[in-house]
Amino acid sequence: MPFNYSGFVMKEGEKISSQIYIRHQKALEETFRKQQRFSEISAFFDPMMAVKNLSMAASGTDYFSYTGFQKQAEEYRYRMAQKLNELQIEKISNIKPEKGGRPAIVDAGNWKKFPDFKYQQASFRESITEQWISVAALVFWLAVCVGMIETTGRNLKLI
Repeated sequence: MPFNYSGFVMKEGEKISSQIYIRHQKALEETFRKQQRFSEISAFFDPMMAVKNLSMAASGTDYFSYTGFQKQAEEYRYRMAQKLNELQIEKISNIKPEKGGRPAIVDAGNWKKFPDFKYQQASFRESITEQWISVAALVFWLAVCVGMIETTGRNLKLI
């Protein structure tokens, strides 16, 4: 064959297994997303949940940031695996090297051509936008507190 068949099989196998992984990951993420929404809605009953959610968003450790990192890392891993498979297809012969002969390897310079992983963190605005329920809960609690102060202030009498 004019190309490395093993590399071709690995490339196609990676494509198929990645599609299966992504499909199952999306289903799992939907379960986590529902759990996250429940946590956000509970902030209407406990203001500390809103503070926690917004604090996590501000520090980039919330669910939105986590899934963003996970997607970027998986995309990078997939591109790198496919590039390695292409290198095997193009640069490694189908003919098994003779015993004691030069091993079938790809030049180390190819590693330098592939860029390092660089995580692009979501902006603060994007993270806070994802936490709109927590923001609404804090506004709700602020209104409750102001209402209680107003009501209590009207009923108090100076002695």
